[in-house]
Amino acid sequence: MNDLGVHLLLFLVASAVIVLMGAFYSEAADGKAFRAFPRRLLVFLAGCAVLVAVVLVCEHTFAAL
Repeated sequence: MNDLGVHLLLFLVASAVIVLMGAFYSEAADGKAFRAFPRRLLVFLAGCAVLVAVVLVCEHTFAAL
């Protein structure tokens, strides 16, 4: 966990690329895709945060058994 900042930065870069490509694929106009990008990125990151929370709760619950 020494490189947490580097890993978070790399995750954000990879997430931005994934979301941007998805936005361009789903929207016909580039301008509309760019305008939808921040909202899409926020939803993606929120979904990842929920997934992390579920995994940590499961780890805490089942590792204690």
